[in-house]
Amino acid sequence: MKIREKLKNLYQNGTTKGRFVGTFTRVGNKSKKKLMVCGGCDEVALVNDIKTDEGAEVADHVWFDLDDKFTDIQINDTIVFDADIHRYLKGFVDRKNMIDRRYTNYTLINVKNIEKVDND
Repeated sequence: MKIREKLKNLYQNGTTKGRFVGTFTRVGNKSKKKLMVCGGCDEVALVNDIKTDEGAEVADHVWFDLDDKFTDIQINDTIVFDADIHRYLKGFVDRKNMIDRRYTNYTLINVKNIEKVDND
C-alpha cells in the first residue's frame, strides 16, 4: 500500500487545487474493465516527477486521460498544468473471504491549462 503522503498533506491542509510541474513520459491504454467503469478516453498519459509550481515534490507519477489537452505535448516534455487534488478509495474487497483491502489514496484530476516548459 503506497499512499501519496505529500498530496494527502496538501489535501488535509485545505489545498484542493494547484499548479503542478511534471514530465510527460509515455502513453498507455486503460484496461477494458476500467473503460467499462469510467468510460471516456481509452488512452492515458503518464506524467512523472510531479511537483508543485514552487518545487515541492508531491507524487512520483500520475496517469491522466490522453485527450485534446495534450495535443501539442511530446514525450519527455516538461509540462506545467492546473489540477485538483482528489481523494479516492484504492484496493479491493474479497466478499467471499470477507477481506477488505481498500484504503484512501490521493491523485490529481481535472487537468487543464497544460503548457510545455522551455528547458533552455
